[in-house]
Amino acid sequence: MSSPAPSKTTCYQCELDCMFDVHYESNGRVKKLSGPECPRGNVQLEMQEHPQRLRYPLQRVKTANGIRHQRISWDKALAITADAMNTLKQKHGAESVAFFSGYTKEARLYLQRLAHLFGSPNYMTESGCCFTSAQVCEELTYGYHFKHASLLAAPETRCRLIWSTNPVHSVVPFDKHPIIEPKEGVKMIVVDPRRTETAERADLYLPIRPGSDGALALGIHHLLFKNGWIDQNFLDRWCHGVEEFRNYVKEFSPERVADICQVPVTDIRQAAEWYGTQGPSQLVMSACSTTHHTNGFQNHRAMILLAATTGNVDIPGGNRFFFRNAVPKSIDLFKETIDQLPPRIGSDKFPVWINHIQEAQPMLLKRSIDGQESTQIRGMFALGMNPIMWPNTSDFVESLKKLEFFACVDFFPNPATELADIVFPAATSLEREALISATRCQFRGIVQYRKPIIKTPVGEARSDAQIILDLGCHLGMSEQFWHGDLQASIHEQAETLTPELWEEVQNKPEGVNIFGAVTMDDGLEGQTDRVYEIKGFPTFSGKVEFDSEELRQAGYDGLPIYREPTESPLSTPEMAKKFPLVLTTGGRSIAYVHSQQRQFKQLRHLDPHPRIQMHPNDADSRGIKEGQSVIISSPRGTVEMLAEVTDSILAGVVHAYHGWATANINQLTDDQNLDPISGFPAFKSSLCQVEAKGKIDADNVYEGQQMLNDYLLLHYGMAEDTLPYPFGPRDAIDFPARCAKLVLDSATQLGIKTERAIDVGCSVGRAVFELARTYQEVVGVDLSESFIEAANTLKSEGQLDYFRKDEGNLGQTLSATINSAIERNRTAFRQADACALPPDLVGFDAVLLANLLDRLPSPKACLGRMGGHKGLVRPGGLLVVMSPYTWMEQFTPIDAWLGGYEREGNVLSSKDGIRAALGEAFELVSEEDMPLLIREHARKYQYIVTHVTVWRRQET
Repeated sequence: MSSPAPSKTTCYQCELDCMFDVHYESNGRVKKLSGPECPRGNVQLEMQEHPQRLRYPLQRVKTANGIRHQRISWDKALAITADAMNTLKQKHGAESVAFFSGYTKEARLYLQRLAHLFGSPNYMTESGCCFTSAQVCEELTYGYHFKHASLLAAPETRCRLIWSTNPVHSVVPFDKHPIIEPKEGVKMIVVDPRRTETAERADLYLPIRPGSDGALALGIHHLLFKNGWIDQNFLDRWCHGVEEFRNYVKEFSPERVADICQVPVTDIRQAAEWYGTQGPSQLVMSACSTTHHTNGFQNHRAMILLAATTGNVDIPGGNRFFFRNAVPKSIDLFKETIDQLPPRIGSDKFPVWINHIQEAQPMLLKRSIDGQESTQIRGMFALGMNPIMWPNTSDFVESLKKLEFFACVDFFPNPATELADIVFPAATSLEREALISATRCQFRGIVQYRKPIIKTPVGEARSDAQIILDLGCHLGMSEQFWHGDLQASIHEQAETLTPELWEEVQNKPEGVNIFGAVTMDDGLEGQTDRVYEIKGFPTFSGKVEFDSEELRQAGYDGLPIYREPTESPLSTPEMAKKFPLVLTTGGRSIAYVHSQQRQFKQLRHLDPHPRIQMHPNDADSRGIKEGQSVIISSPRGTVEMLAEVTDSILAGVVHAYHGWATANINQLTDDQNLDPISGFPAFKSSLCQVEAKGKIDADNVYEGQQMLNDYLLLHYGMAEDTLPYPFGPRDAIDFPARCAKLVLDSATQLGIKTERAIDVGCSVGRAVFELARTYQEVVGVDLSESFIEAANTLKSEGQLDYFRKDEGNLGQTLSATINSAIERNRTAFRQADACALPPDLVGFDAVLLANLLDRLPSPKACLGRMGGHKGLVRPGGLLVVMSPYTWMEQFTPIDAWLGGYEREGNVLSSKDGIRAALGEAFELVSEEDMPLLIREHARKYQYIVTHVTVWRRQET
């Protein structure tokens, strides 16, 4: 039987909808996908069967053994969600329920429709801190969009001013992107606090202090006006407020700007001259690098006005306007419903942004939940939400816990699913259908109808859109939600396409190109340069607004006034004494899109660790070396990352990569001082300090990569990974899981409750996770920093790659994974000394000491903490001690051994020594022997028999 012919699909590991060819096995199963050279696109199939993937609806319930998520039916999950939402609506009004969409974005029209038909105006998305600030800047200033078009290369361009964007890590085809290809006769200027791969290609690189972009832009304007490098005809005819603006920029001399921005004055002059005289000149921009500041909105306006000052507006080689020229029928019902709904969150604080964006402002969600806004949010339904997107994340999470009801949809567990009352499993882009439209350039759009290439989703996953339709029906709105028929909803969206075009779209998975005028409904014939000559500028004045009337009427400055970041060495010098470094975050990694994709082995190989980049001068003065663990602190808290010491970052500035749940840099970001116009937080300019993390004893043999690899294999290796031979002691494999089972079995037999447990000497945490199947709270303690880091990574991300040694330096990379049925949020890991356990660790129902005592300098000190007034084991609780009694002076002084020696004619066994150390408060319940197999390499193993004693602490 021959294999089916390849078909096509679109990838959604980001939102570019890149086309991939699908290749099948002879049995019809998908064999592989081939498409653009993109590491994210390459993980699509790995995502399908990933062990951490959510497969079934889950309900968060409180049981006798604590809070856990348990599997329920779809009907029950939808009914619970609908009932909870209706209850909140009846008690507090529909506006008390928020609707949020992160990634993916394909179902947003459906979600907004659901929110508004339910009666809530509080539909919000991650765009509330992404591209929308730049979008509103452009609409206020020009009435048109041109940021997206700024990444399109034109042969007419003779100067490119690339401002804090690095396509090498963010946009396919990455390092081959035409916008950054050096070209003869084209000057390339790059502004960025980091000397990125794009900056390395530049003719001129301006290393700017984060948050001072507005000052640099105004300084370039100053030079353009002063030297006559302007388009006076364009300014006179098509611009409003030019004289006021021209007078304002006189304050921004190159010398003053150099002091503010830390850019050499000669480079500022050169940049202005090239941009003003080498045209056509094109601004190349990021969606948000210039807007993630407390004055980001006005900074961005100053920057985009450079095109107007020089007349590089909507001309070949300059900045072309961007039009959505392939738009199916909208089904969001925003225009039809918004006037009948209460005000959205943010309407009073950010009225200009709200007036342009059809959403509520999510950066006010915490305040809204806490009752500090006019609307108090009491419930939420969310698609693809991750709390680490929000600044000051810990405070935001505490607010989420106050919600009376929270439901979310996702592919994998994350900090949101841990808190959710109901969790719905989402279908991947390979499993779901969607109607996709996108603009490819000024005159070409594309419409695609993606059909699922995997007909049966993993488990019971459903597409986001289908979940919304099903929920709408459960809320009593079947008629408005096509009676749950997703294809009917897609056909309604296609009503604006001609029947012939719609048929072609359905039959061409690669999509259909739509060519035409600038927009599909503007009445213009063919290609049109300078569309404003026919249509004008759709702003308040009908012109390009250097002085914005809309901003003035809303009470803001009409001119793009420059202000220092709220936190900076200049604006807060006292704070800078404690936090002297400028923190900027969010530089893209080719491996990830924000917090996504860290479950995938091949991407973790590309970018394995959360890291902060710092200049050698800043590192040396703090005694920080390359690859060392460091603590980054701000007034909001601390985060631990690895140091990347590089002169590609400006001295006095540090850059941290975002999206790591284990090292969430947004924990340090200010959530109080938002941009006053957009509501955006200062992700890219605040203050911090970086310090070397205190080192553990250098003689600790449990630090080191090889030891970590060995223990990850011991704890998480499959049987075939550890012992691939058909012979051998297989009953000695999976030791940590057997330890946990012994604890649970003993507790059951003795009738001891299973609420709190602790594993002292937890290593990399397998027993802790296994105990969390039953215990509500499980703590793991170990002295090894690397072991605790690994356990925390497994807790937050569900997997961790490691290297299994086979022979010499040869081996194989494997992945430690946590079973998706385990509620990882029940676990906590702490670095501590078992001989001096922290006093707050008291009163556990079960304590596990597995193969620990004969590695301690004072085993009696450890056992002495088991009982007493503040004993680790509660009265009536369980203690399991396991040890092979391999007493060695390397670890334990001989006079501290619990047994294994003869004294004054008496033979003292280790069991007797344990009994003596515990005292009469503990009763020996049982004992047994348990085998343990440790693999050193493919042909060398340690076979150990550990002695197990089970003790019960007396009630009194």
